[in-house]
Amino acid sequence: MQKSTTLADFTILQKLGEGSFGQVFRVKRVSDQQEYAMKKVRINNLKQKERENALNEIRILASINDAHIIGYKEAFFDELSNQLCVIMEFAAGGDISKQISSYIKKQNQIEEKEIWKALAHMTLGLRVLHKSGILHRDLKSANVFKSIDGQYKIGDLNVSKVSHGALAKTQTGTPYYASPEVWRDQPYSSPSDIWSLGCVIYEMATLKPPFRAQDVQTLFKKVSSGVYEKIPKSYSNSLSAMISQLLKVPAHLRPTCDQILSDPNVKPFVEQYCQIQSGNTQGELLQTILLPKNLKQLQAKLPKPTYETNKNEYESIKHPPKSTRSASVNERKGSPIQTPQIPKKDVSKPLIPPGLRNNQLHINPPIRQSSLNRPSSSVKNLSPAPIRKSIEKQNLNTLKNKSPSTKRIYDNENVDRSNIGSRRSYQNIKN
Repeated sequence: MQKSTTLADFTILQKLGEGSFGQVFRVKRVSDQQEYAMKKVRINNLKQKERENALNEIRILASINDAHIIGYKEAFFDELSNQLCVIMEFAAGGDISKQISSYIKKQNQIEEKEIWKALAHMTLGLRVLHKSGILHRDLKSANVFKSIDGQYKIGDLNVSKVSHGALAKTQTGTPYYASPEVWRDQPYSSPSDIWSLGCVIYEMATLKPPFRAQDVQTLFKKVSSGVYEKIPKSYSNSLSAMISQLLKVPAHLRPTCDQILSDPNVKPFVEQYCQIQSGNTQGELLQTILLPKNLKQLQAKLPKPTYETNKNEYESIKHPPKSTRSASVNERKGSPIQTPQIPKKDVSKPLIPPGLRNNQLHINPPIRQSSLNRPSSSVKNLSPAPIRKSIEKQNLNTLKNKSPSTKRIYDNENVDRSNIGSRRSYQNIKN
């Protein structure tokens, strides 16, 4: 019976982020010495809906296998610490939000080529989700990560929803990126993710969200109107036109993922950076993970690990252990030299290499590329405007209900805004 995974199987290298009910770390797995991102959730401290969201993220991550979705590796319940741990792919390039903060500090712009590249990769990721009947519902710059090889990957799927073909009604998401229909408490579907995609692309071009305000009501009016400042003139009209299509107020006027990928201005970047494919899932979506009353039984309900553990057979044959080679040499030392007897050639038969006899061809096994080692460096985290942080940190429902805590932030002009809210670091956790 295989030993259950525990926290002792990982070395914590760096704390990446923290929320009200969990933390994210950069870790190294002891057995393969590879780096991963680990989300630790104290599931006992969560409300029922938060527990469902945590298990929902595991379900979706384990069901989807795509280059533009943060990869699932393993989930386990550590009995000693009483925590649910999710092991995911570590994107060493950080998230887009940190990239934007870096460009703000340098007073520089993101190259247009990089923006088109990000659009292509994010659209490919959304395409896989939508074809699987999944709505992300919280796409934003802090939830899109960049790998060491330059691939943009969508992450943080704990509020994603499997729609089953019906319109979703639960209002969730970050206010700056929420679509007009979400703000209006109307049913929504995949076009709402497209709106959020447009907000992220606009933010990459201008280094700020398209809709900003000092209070919730003004922000709601701006989002509903769909009016925003133009992007800098240094960018092409094609990019401006694409953003305009993504941020159409009527949901039915926004393009689908397939339409975005087939656009003449996007298609060259799709072909250059990635291969268009229908998306790879493990088959159908995994069944909903139900939380047992006895948490010790949770491990049996979690998806199996998906680490790449196969060894390179060709390399093991080509480079055997030194001890084996040296032993064979030592065995030959002191042995008498034997002259091999060469058999006489049979000239009546043609000489055929052994590998080609009887129409057989021996081929070496294919070489499999090992996973890349991910560096520990990351972009320095720079906090954006305090007003933006205070709005973004809160759930949309909380803002729309005008909770006392929210109202105090906006009504008290003397409050120290420098300490309001906090940007979630790297791999985001819902507060």
